Amino acid sequence: MVKWTPKEEEELLKLYQTGHTQKEMADTLNRSIASVNSKAATPQKAMKR
Repeated sequence: MVKWTPKEEEELLKLYQTGHTQKEMADTLNRSIASVNSKAATPQKAMKR
C-alpha cells in the first residue's frame, strides 16, 4: 500500500468537499480510483492528521 502524504490528503479532502467525482479526484492526484475510493470513504482520517 502506498502511503498518502499530508498534502495529498488535504487535496483529496478539498476535492471531496467540493463534489468532484472519484475519477476526477484520482486523475488530479494521480492515484487509482480504488485508492481514492478507499481514502474518500473515510475523509475524517485526512482531517485528523
